[in-house]
Formats: sequence, structure tokens, C-alpha cells
Amino acid sequence: MKKEKHFLDTSVLRPLLAGTKAYKKYFEEQFKDGRRYTSQYVLMEFKRSYIRNILNFYFVLNMPSIETAGDAITFWSNRYKSSELKAVLQLVGNIIDTHRLNTEEPRHKQKIMQVIAQYAKRLEIKSRRLFADIGKNETHCHRAKIPLKYTNKSDATTVFKDFLREFNDETTCRNRCRVDRFFMQRHKGTAELVIAYHENLSNKNSKENVGFSKISLNIKEAKEDNRKFSCRLCEAIGDAVIAIESLPDMRLEHTDHSFDHLCAVTGKPHKKHPSETSIIQSAVSQQL
Repeated sequence: MKKEKHFLDTSVLRPLLAGTKAYKKYFEEQFKDGRRYTSQYVLMEFKRSYIRNILNFYFVLNMPSIETAGDAITFWSNRYKSSELKAVLQLVGNIIDTHRLNTEEPRHKQKIMQVIAQYAKRLEIKSRRLFADIGKNETHCHRAKIPLKYTNKSDATTVFKDFLREFNDETTCRNRCRVDRFFMQRHKGTAELVIAYHENLSNKNSKENVGFSKISLNIKEAKEDNRKFSCRLCEAIGDAVIAIESLPDMRLEHTDHSFDHLCAVTGKPHKKHPSETSIIQSAVSQQL
């Protein structure tokens, strides 16, 4: 029997690497029948949405005015949006659980910073080594090529600072990518189909459709004005890049509603998985 090929979207790759034990167990069961794949673009999204937040928190914790990890969490909670807050809370939870460190103890601050550095390094290595690359980077995303060169002998603070400086340089990264050609030339027909599909979609602002609606409208605006293509825009329409790059002999694994529409347009096989909250609640219900 031919084994299934699973192409993991960022919404699945991230919890596989950094989710709860219950959610990891769910995905392990789902993918036990085949091989798991990813792409350079998906890995870039993982670095942008998760690893970058971990490194940003590292530098908050490194501030002289921050005495404990608890102070850093409080500062972070008051300053950053929910998705970034969630990433750090997951990290701190893992650290406390694994190393039995006290976030309110000033003496543990340096140890927690060391653990965060090692955690970021392991995550980045795992993301590259645990999944096969589909061998496509049609947008020529420059951010996807920026490595996190941290070793045990490296000065973590310097390495992380250099990585963030290069990764956050959106002007240089945009000048070296071809996301505009991706949508305006190479996959112009598919982009137009996405726009047409959206125009015929009912209930555009419903929970299941709003994400796809935003993607479609952003693509339409960018096609009308090429100057709109940027790293920020690419972040907003990233699901479209992933759906288009997905190979027809692989099943695209995701949790986002937008892929239901994008895969209908591209004709790619896919599966939408339940959220982490749904899996946890289901496990709790079974125990009652």
C-alpha cells in the first residue's frame, strides 16, 4: 500500500514541534501512515511567528531593569498582542515543566535565559531535520534563507541579535525576493481564480470565510498596485503561497479555514484538523 505524503502547513508544523502533549499525540497518530514534508516558506513562517518571538522575549528578559522571568512575562503581557503572548507563555510553560525553574526567583534569570537559547536552537534544528523539504521556494523568499547560526560555543546574545537584525530588515528581504512575480506572472492565472472565487463567495465575513476573504482582497489590491508587495503583505497572503506550492501528490495538512477555499481553487488534496483547544477539551470530556 502506497504511503501518504503529508505536507505540513505552519499551523500544523508549529504544534507538532511546540504544542501540548495531547496535540502532538493527535498529529503523530494522524501522520503515522506516511512521510512528513515541509517547505522553505513554511519554515520561514515558523521562524517569523514563533522563533522570532522567543528571541524577542530573550532580549526582554536580558534587560537590566527586568529582575525575574515573571517580570518579563508581565511586561510582555502588557506590550504584545495575543499571538506573540501565547508563543512566550508556551515557552515558559515548557521551561518550568522541564527544568523546574522559578520564574519569580532572580537567581534563576540567567539559567532561564540559557534554557531559552538552547530551546530556540533545538526548535530551529528540529524544524529542518524532522521533515523532508518539497524542494520549492518559488517566491525566492530571502527570509527563508537566513540561518540561526547558534552553537554551544556561540555567544547567544550576539547570534540572536544578528539574526533578528537581518530577519527584520524587510526592505532588503523584499528587494531580494520575487513574491510579486509569483503572483503577477508565474501563477497569475491561479491568483485570478482566487479573486473570482471570492467574488462569488456568500457570507464573506463569516468565521469560516473571513481569513480567505482577507487573502483574496490583499492579492487583488497588490495585483492592481505592484508596490503593495512587501514582507507584511506576504505575511497576510502566506496561505495562498503555501497552497499554490503544495504538490498534487501530497495532502496539505492545516487547521486554518482559508485552505478549504484555496485548495478548492488549486485542486490540491488537503485536510483541516481540529484546533488544539478542541483536542484538549475532547480529552478532558473523555476523562469525566
